[in-house]
Amino acid sequence: MAGRRIATSWGRGLLVGCGIQAAAIGWLVVVAVAFGLLYPYLPRDAQAFVVPLALGTWIGTLLPVLFVGMLVVTLRHNARLDRAFADIGPGRALAPVARGWTGERGGRRVDAWFSKGPQLELYVEGAPRTEVGVGRGGAVQRFAVRVTDRVTVPLDEDRVAIGLDGDWTRRLVADPRARAALDGLLAEGDGALRTVHVEPDAVKFTARYFDLDRLDRDEVQRLLGLLVAFAHAVDALPASARPVAPGGLGSRLRTRRGSLASFLGITCGCTFVLILFAGTTAAIIVLATQAGG
Repeated sequence: MAGRRIATSWGRGLLVGCGIQAAAIGWLVVVAVAFGLLYPYLPRDAQAFVVPLALGTWIGTLLPVLFVGMLVVTLRHNARLDRAFADIGPGRALAPVARGWTGERGGRRVDAWFSKGPQLELYVEGAPRTEVGVGRGGAVQRFAVRVTDRVTVPLDEDRVAIGLDGDWTRRLVADPRARAALDGLLAEGDGALRTVHVEPDAVKFTARYFDLDRLDRDEVQRLLGLLVAFAHAVDALPASARPVAPGGLGSRLRTRRGSLASFLGITCGCTFVLILFAGTTAAIIVLATQAGG
């Protein structure tokens, strides 16, 4: 059942994307045929403008339709996410398809972030003062262990914990409450990539490429409950012999991710720079051609 659900979810997105491209190309063909039939009946002076007019008609009709369609889909998508995360707090836009929520659970601050991928990040405040990553083993993990002084502790034949303090990481893996929460958070079945991180001032759950159809209010509450339980279990362990001070980029990513206004400002700024560059380049080419002539 899970396999069918994820195939339906990803397949639907693929079909929609291909459908939009096919519709855009089909509309271009219709416009081209219409202007081609009109071409012989136009005055000779006007025939030179047929191609620009055809392209202008295609772009001028296609872009508004795509914009309205994307706006409707985005608003519906964001409204669904806000319903799923309603128990955390009100949503705020970071980009057209990226959102964040901040709230409290069990006396601990909770931060949730959703971005393209899809990717979900859940943070629960804590005070581990160390660093551990838990997930599926692989070449990246083995490389990270080789180039750092971190220690690998296996959970089972597929999953490993990689920690800065080997003794503390072993205590974490052996703790019944922490292990139960990890098993629940990392349980697979829909093809998603799941990881759990212990950070100096929080615990974090990340899921990538998951089935959006399964992300509802009940699933968010289940994940959040497991992550809060994991945070309590982590904080109950003895302090690490190699403590890590909180702060830095990790703390900023947990609590601050910008806003829609900053995203639009950066996007408009980059667009303006590209237009200015293209215009300057075109002007230089025209001037050079005139000088050469």
